[in-house]
Amino acid sequence: MYLDRDRPYEACEVLEDAVREVRELYGANSFEDADVLNHLGEAEVAAGRRQRAAAAFQGARESLSYWQIVNGGGPEVSEAEHLASAPSEQALAARVLDKRLTISEGRNLVKLGEHMKAEALLRRHLAFEEDEHRTEMGGFSLAIVPAIDLLAYVKMNQGTEAGYAESRALYERALAVTEVQVRDDNLQLLRRYENLGMACFRARDWPASQAWFRRADALLKAVGREDDDEDVQRVVRNISQAARMEHEQHLREQQAKLDEKRKAKEKKLRAMGLM
Repeated sequence: MYLDRDRPYEACEVLEDAVREVRELYGANSFEDADVLNHLGEAEVAAGRRQRAAAAFQGARESLSYWQIVNGGGPEVSEAEHLASAPSEQALAARVLDKRLTISEGRNLVKLGEHMKAEALLRRHLAFEEDEHRTEMGGFSLAIVPAIDLLAYVKMNQGTEAGYAESRALYERALAVTEVQVRDDNLQLLRRYENLGMACFRARDWPASQAWFRRADALLKAVGREDDDEDVQRVVRNISQAARMEHEQHLREQQAKLDEKRKAKEKKLRAMGLM
């Protein structure tokens, strides 16, 4: 209720009291404890206290994991196995809570810059979404795109070549899912193009980066956006920056070649005793 009224600090106080009451009734490692701690973590995120949110989510994860060990039906059981084994309502509720907790905890870690820690959680988040949003034709609905984007963002910000490569592949997957679902002039494609442009930029693939940003620019022009439009100006700036970086790289490569030739010439002259 307090969160709905944009009063997160009061929500945190109420939920902290709820944690104490739940532990008196059910114990510290119960499903109920995990549920309240997850709500507390979400309230702390809303209050901007991300370290406290991380502690609440960690406590929720520990309580839920303990409960699942004691009661069975952990998160790795597939949906088909759940249905086949006719799980209890509480076991299904635990699966729903596990999903919510995974998403909340993963997003909070991203905001904290803990990209390596966030990766495993966000892979599980994506697996949950893939399970729930398959289409009859064997593909996926647009509902999985935010999960793909979030994992791609994490991989891009890990700052490794492997991370850049996977980020680009994930953003390409998000684009492929979107292209199947929307028209060519749908502005949902704008985000896909810009994400790929940025992924290529971070990987220092300047020509590919410019190409994706130019597709974004063409889409905006196709739907009637003018040059003074905020989105158009942002995309044009990105094209310009990628082009500048490509030019600077070309100059560095040219200078490296000249330096190599100069060193080779100096070596030859020294061998001849002329230096």
